[in-house]
Amino acid sequence: MRRIIAIVMLCYAAAASGQVVTSAFSNVSLEMASPSNSLVSPIAIEPVVQQPPTPKKQHMVDRPFAILLAVSAAFTIADIELTANCVATSARCREANPLLGRTPTRARLYGVNAPLYLGGALISRALHRKNPDKKLWVVPLVSATAAHAVGVVSNSWAR
Repeated sequence: MRRIIAIVMLCYAAAASGQVVTSAFSNVSLEMASPSNSLVSPIAIEPVVQQPPTPKKQHMVDRPFAILLAVSAAFTIADIELTANCVATSARCREANPLLGRTPTRARLYGVNAPLYLGGALISRALHRKNPDKKLWVVPLVSATAAHAVGVVSNSWAR
């Protein structure tokens, strides 16, 4: 209420002097008409509304995110396939992940790893969208890629 009274008083004072007044609101300015010779003259107020700049539309997936996502998916699939092949063909191969058991099937490998991969990708995307300038979004995908790269190397040596 005090703000409105202050704006009205400011407008009246400006009308008497013929000045341009900017209101307390940042996106509206008030322009006053020139006063006439009488003491009380009508105030002509023309609102000028300034539109805020439209933000740049951010792509859902940009190039670095897509590349890292593809590399992570490739290492995940390679680890799953090499593990399934190694367990099926060699007696010395055992799975080290306790969630999968010692001799997991291909369906069990995909059933456990696919939701983990998708969850990591969604977390990474949320981090990338929230803070696009920070590189924190790479942590979930790089850690999954590194873990599956270790699995690929160990499965290759176990043969």
